[in-house]
Formats: sequence, C-alpha cells, structure tokens
Amino acid sequence: MIEEQFTGYDIFCAALVLLPIIIAGCVIGFCFTLLIQPVSADTLISFASQDGTLDVTHGNNTFSYYHSDTGWNVKNNPANYIETSANTGTVDWISIARGGISVNTTIPAGKVLTSAKVTVYGYWKTNSLGSLSSSMIKFTPASHTSYVYGDYDATDFTKLSSDVSYANFGTGPDMINYTVNDLTYINTTGYTGFMFAITNDVENNAPTWQPSKSITLDICSVSYSGGTYKPFITLEYEDTEPTPTPTPTTTATTATPTTTATTPPVTTTPITTLPPGVYCENQTGNITLNLNSRTTTSMTWVWNLTENITRIAEDGLFVLNFDNTSDTYQGLGYSPGTWHRLKIYNNTDFGQLNCITDTVVTTTQLPIMPSTELNTGGIFETFLSYWWFWFAGILVILILVRK
Repeated sequence: MIEEQFTGYDIFCAALVLLPIIIAGCVIGFCFTLLIQPVSADTLISFASQDGTLDVTHGNNTFSYYHSDTGWNVKNNPANYIETSANTGTVDWISIARGGISVNTTIPAGKVLTSAKVTVYGYWKTNSLGSLSSSMIKFTPASHTSYVYGDYDATDFTKLSSDVSYANFGTGPDMINYTVNDLTYINTTGYTGFMFAITNDVENNAPTWQPSKSITLDICSVSYSGGTYKPFITLEYEDTEPTPTPTPTTTATTATPTTTATTPPVTTTPITTLPPGVYCENQTGNITLNLNSRTTTSMTWVWNLTENITRIAEDGLFVLNFDNTSDTYQGLGYSPGTWHRLKIYNNTDFGQLNCITDTVVTTTQLPIMPSTELNTGGIFETFLSYWWFWFAGILVILILVRK
C-alpha cells in the first residue's frame, strides 16, 4: 500500500484557505462584541449624608393617633440602623417609628433627570404583628444636616415607589431598591429627603390589634459598619432638547425697515465637576463602590448577582477569571483624583461602574469621566472573549499537519 504524504506546499495551501475564514470569524466576533454590550447612560451615584429615626412613644393610644402625631423623639445618625416599626402594648398601640435619609441629588446643569432609584440595605425585621410591607414616601425635614423631633410629620405620605413586601425585605444586609415614580420630586440642585415607614402607617390603616406585638423593618444606617452599607441614590440623566434658534422677524414701517431679533438661545458651559459627595457615574448592572474603602490610591467594587461572574476587566484590560456571584474587586496603585472603570461579565449579566479615587484635599470637586467612550473593554479583552475561535482554527491546521 502506498501511503499518501502531505508536502509542505499542501500544508501551506491549506493554511491559506483557512486563514481568511479565521480572520473573518474574528472580525465578526469583534463586531458582535461591540453590538451586544450596551452603552451606558449618564449616571451619578450619591450616598446619604444624613439619616435618623423619628418616633412617637408615649403610652396607650389609637393607631390613628400615632399616625397623625407631630413627633416625640429623634435619633440622628444612629450607629447601626434607622428604625421603621409599629408596636402594641397590653391595651392599645404604644409607638410608631419612621426612618429618614437625606441625599445630595444635584446633577450637572443643562441636564434632565430620566430615572432615580434609592437603594438601602435591610438590617433587621420582625413580624409578630403580621408580615406588613415597607413604603418610601416624601420627606421634607427642616434641615438636611440634622433632624428634629418635629420632622416626624414632615411628610404628606405620598408614596414615591412601589411598596416592598415583608418577604422581599432582606436582612443580610441585603440590597433593597425603591424606583422613584415621581422625578419632579427630586431636587436636582440640592438635597432630597426620603422617609421609610410601615405601609399601614402611611395609609393610616391599623393592622389587626394583638397585645404586645410588633412589626419592624429596619435599614442599615449611614454609620453602620464604617459606612459600608450606606443608603444611596442612582440618578440617570441626559441632555435637554436643544432650543431652536429663533428666526429674526422684520417689522415694516413707513420709514426705513428695521429688523427685530428675538433673544438668542441660552448656551450652557459643559460641567467639569461632580457634585460634592458623588464619586461614580455610568453605572450599568448591579455593581457599586464600597465607599469605606475608597482612598487616594485604591478602590473596591462590590456586586451581588444571581449567576457566577466569569471575567473581570479593569480600565479596559482583562485582569482575571472569576467564579463568584457575590464578591469584591480591589484596584490598587492608582493616582489621587483619577478615574477607573471596572466591568464584570458572565453569560447573561454585564456590569460596569466608573469611579474616581480620593484626592489629597477631599473637599475639591472632581472632574467627570467622559461618558462617550464605547462600552467594549479594550482590544485585549475582546480578543480573549473569542479565544475559542482562534484555538479552533489552529487546531484544524494541526490536524491537517498530522495527516
């Protein structure tokens, strides 16, 4: 039997045939990467700077009495949690507590708010009085830097979000989101207050009374665990519609015609600073900054997803493979006041967050990271995303060589 032999020329010809296919596949894969990864909207994340518990506790009385009271006690910036509760005694109701937070919700001038989401972390819950839900309502305290007992009724009980059921109020601490349904309430040039209360209290609807029972839905305070679980708000915004340039109008008279021009549109100077207390923007997915770990040379990102993370990229470069649904990544060796982008990936989830390191002078307002950059993560990272296509092409060539 004569065994057929492949010459070097045969192998070279086979490689020439396969090479365009491999290149075309990689180009298609690269384009596909550009298409499937979303471009983020302009986003600012701002952490609560003030919080407190406001309550009325003074003997047996009706539920409606406590709902309508003007206030009795206040605890500013408690060490661990802000309380929302309703409690009964042996004869009647004995207390209701509400929690309040204040957040800097300033966005750059010339922008319009498109969405707002308040995030808190559940601390503790009890339901001996029933599995009641939590509501987020309007809160207009006398001051956003320190609450007084009279702020207990600094609300008109207007709900700003869908209620969170008792079952969905996690206490891991777990992240709990309230999507704001009335963007006109958000003060885009200063601070906005939010109050949290038992839904039955908001609706003045007394639960079925039982002696010596309680419903408690507590939230991690600004100070809890060194500020690791601060409440925060995520604001998305975009450019306002440009004002059309008015057409000059001509007024004819018996004398020489004169032209009367209307006032030209006002132009805005691009904003180059972030509001005080805001350190991140362009958030996509469930990824946040651990504010307590932010220094002049390092930052730590945190996420909590339903599926395992398979890849992490820092500043557009692939940095490591991962296999955890809930974990952190610490970036080190940064310069003060510099922006850095972290991205996390798996088969169905994508997360991105741009944050800035602290500066030597912490009161200095910080420059905004450009938000027009494509959300692709860098050429090296894209190459690694489709390593399998390169490997398949090389494998085919090796099989031909062995024949």
